[in-house]
Amino acid sequence: MEKSYLVGSRINKNISRIKPSGYLSFQFDLPFQLPVPKGINLGSTYAKKMIICREKYREINETTKQYYSSIEVVSFLLKSGRLDFSDDLLSDYLNDSIEFINNTIESILNYHQYTELREISRLDLPQHFPVFIYLHQ
Repeated sequence: MEKSYLVGSRINKNISRIKPSGYLSFQFDLPFQLPVPKGINLGSTYAKKMIICREKYREINETTKQYYSSIEVVSFLLKSGRLDFSDDLLSDYLNDSIEFINNTIESILNYHQYTELREISRLDLPQHFPVFIYLHQ
């Protein structure tokens, strides 16, 4: 099955066809800079997820420059009714989000030869980061 990745405003048109019952969002900083302009969204109707690039910035150490991208990974919830967001369920959504980020990075690497990009794991993420859950009434 082919995975379809969408960019920018084309996401909104395709996501509106999905009609999600809510959203689950993880926000964190990647340990490198994504080659995507701020405000551009990357999404997949196959994975029912979207990456929102919030901001890109760099921190200059005395010895080296370190670049980061602040992103938000949004999962579109399709189940109706009450969802129990247990630790296990949130952990599953986080694992799916990391896999989605890595698939996105892989697709970027297929078109461009960026040496700064690499796949991420849970070890790259901070110990604590914001998680937002929004359910339609």
